[in-house]
Amino acid sequence: LTATDHARDAVSYLIWHPELPAAVKPAYGVLVTAAIALMPGWTRRPLRLPAVPLPPLAVRGLGHAATRTIRWAMRPADVSVSSPTPHPA
Repeated sequence: LTATDHARDAVSYLIWHPELPAAVKPAYGVLVTAAIALMPGWTRRPLRLPAVPLPPLAVRGLGHAATRTIRWAMRPADVSVSSPTPHPA
């Protein structure tokens, strides 16, 4: 693996400058932090990503919390699952 200019551009866009609504940036930031923390150092350094000084258990917890938050935010509107309403013929 090599860190190309295209890879660094992708990192810049996805990590440092994502085009997201302000409301989702905190959850996205937690998810990105957890993802970076799980990367081995040899993959982080060429992409100029920082080391995240968190213990693995904390990283796992942050990742789960961020994922649950994103799933909650993206779920469809609550639709009643009771018996279907008959349609006129």
